Amino acid sequence: MKSESSLNLSLVQRQVLELLSAALFDREPLEELFLSSLPVDWEGISTLAKEQSILGLVYERILQLPKDLRPPRVQKISIALMLDQIQAHNREHVGKQLKLYRKYEAVGFKPVLLKGITLARLYPRPELRMLGDIDLYLPEAGAYERANEWAKARGAKLSGDSLYEQVYRYSSIVVENHKYVTYFGIPRYDEALSEIMADVQARSAWDFVTIEGVQCRTLPLELNAVYIFHHILHHFSYLGIGFRQICDWILFMSTYGQQMDKALFLDYAQRFDLLRPMQLFALMSVRYLGADASVYPFELPQDEESLSLSDLIIADTFEGGNFGFEHFKGKSFSGIWSRRWFMFWRTTKRSMKVAKVSPEHIRLIPFIAIATRIKLLMRALHSTALASLLSTFRPRHLHE
Repeated sequence: MKSESSLNLSLVQRQVLELLSAALFDREPLEELFLSSLPVDWEGISTLAKEQSILGLVYERILQLPKDLRPPRVQKISIALMLDQIQAHNREHVGKQLKLYRKYEAVGFKPVLLKGITLARLYPRPELRMLGDIDLYLPEAGAYERANEWAKARGAKLSGDSLYEQVYRYSSIVVENHKYVTYFGIPRYDEALSEIMADVQARSAWDFVTIEGVQCRTLPLELNAVYIFHHILHHFSYLGIGFRQICDWILFMSTYGQQMDKALFLDYAQRFDLLRPMQLFALMSVRYLGADASVYPFELPQDEESLSLSDLIIADTFEGGNFGFEHFKGKSFSGIWSRRWFMFWRTTKRSMKVAKVSPEHIRLIPFIAIATRIKLLMRALHSTALASLLSTFRPRHLHE
């Protein structure tokens, strides 16, 4: 399945990778990793898969093992019940997300659906890919502001701790309204993205996918491939990324890599300085998850440094769990600023560890974090001052 590696993965880690690879590429798991002569730690496999938010994918492939290699009866029943719960959860989320998408369409917001259910459909068993929030990009003039007001008018409490997105809950799902497709925090990249999106918008060059009979607007293939990867790199750079997001990109490239305009894709990747980190993540996917190197529209490096960095990526992914949340286990904070300081300190320290994966992006992270926090503070102060100023002009009662 994979090329040789100098990385010393545990048996449980190798078993999880094998089960995950089998789920991604719809094949039976290799039996030799699950022989009775080996100490198969089913609880350890379950814990690791849960941390990575890939429990459904891993559990389904466990049940594809030969009967004599499967877990004991009690654990098999538990696995079957959990698979039923995951599928029910995902069915409910798909229904609610599509309902909200149709509402946004009906009121004229013209949303663009990002990630999530548009990628789950690429899996051999889409109902087993755990769903999270729904990301809606709102490129029409004024649509972002109107969508936020629409949500507030229906009792939603918006979270404003971002320069480019607002988050709220809708019928138990988390919704993210996006003003921009993504935000780099580096002017030359943000300006390039603005130019690209203006062109896409002017030509109405969107792609469309149909999910359970609903036609949903998405990004053009080449731009979507870059966007999905940048989302991975962003989280990897700050706190860490999990296998679920990496698998999304692998399957997107496996499905569309040879269909997209290679020259346009490479132009985007190079304009945003993402080609090198893409090559490293792709190399990792081939070495550790059995991806086909031919699906990527670029060459995979084989030099010692690249191999070493692909090892770093897989080791770091195991360490941090989904979105790096494992780093927060056992942490308590006295308040929001205590939490923010920890995240800044953790991110700054981390940037030194992983900078070689994408130095153009990662080395600037501490400065981007400070600049973003200052902008948010200035916006809050401006809003407070404006509200105070407006309050002085409130009409007095006639009897005063």
